[in-house]
Amino acid sequence: MIRNNYSYPIFSDWSKDELIKVVKLYRSVEDAYEINQGSRRDLILKNYQIFTKINPSKMEQKQLEHKFYLASGYNIFKTWQKARKSNQEMIKM
Repeated sequence: MIRNNYSYPIFSDWSKDELIKVVKLYRSVEDAYEINQGSRRDLILKNYQIFTKINPSKMEQKQLEHKFYLASGYNIFKTWQKARKSNQEMIKM
């Protein structure tokens, strides 16, 4: 399911650098769903780790993940779980 007309969920208190880093996670998850070969496993894991450092609150992480899912239909947590459990270089959802 490719949806091009949605906004990424963000928090207004993020710095420009933090915003860029979180968008990298969103894009790597989108790639796992949208691109035939999927998304690079190492990028998903790295971007998710950065995401959790920017948003250390589990509640905030879940809020953002839920908003992203509602907007895109793509599940960040399930993508991260698959990447974490896999030995494959590319992750396809």
